[in-house]
Amino acid sequence: VWTDIPWEESGAGTASPELRAAVLAQYRDLLFLPDYAGQSLARLRSSRGRAWFLTRWSYDEGKHLLALHEWLVRRGGMADPELKEMADRLLEEYRWTPPFRDAAGIMADALVWEMAEMEQLAQIRDLAVAE
Repeated sequence: VWTDIPWEESGAGTASPELRAAVLAQYRDLLFLPDYAGQSLARLRSSRGRAWFLTRWSYDEGKHLLALHEWLVRRGGMADPELKEMADRLLEEYRWTPPFRDAAGIMADALVWEMAEMEQLAQIRDLAVAE
């Protein structure tokens, strides 16, 4: 995240309020990835293929969280302590619980999560390009 992304090419200064809000919304959603992964893996553990897929997918989503955090610090006008305080508050107040108990439902929910994320990331991309 810190060496593969050309941060120096991401522009100077603070991003627009619209772009910052979109990135912050995605960041907040991804904060619940440990809840999502832990709860889902507990229900998928008897299916090695699904469990390994979800493990790898969670790792990849975790990298997105790191990149969004770094962007918020570099371009979003936020400080590390501010993001930590926000994350601590959200994670203390809320907890993700799976809407389904069976493996097929969990996998369908993961696909819905991914589709929603693709839409949110497309919105972020469009805002960044316009900026």
